[in-house]
Amino acid sequence: MSHFYLAVKLVERYADTYPFLSIISDEYSLDQIADALDDVENLRVMKAIIDPHR
Repeated sequence: MSHFYLAVKLVERYADTYPFLSIISDEYSLDQIADALDDVENLRVMKAIIDPHR
């Protein structure tokens, strides 16, 4: 089993218990990937989301 699959199952199982969406700190476009990685590495955000449609 992949880690991704296990993570999805975890979110599915505990979605009603934990507010997983609240840990998203910021969203980035594809051309901002370097900025997102830098922000995560330097603890400016907790969870960076890459939105390819942004």
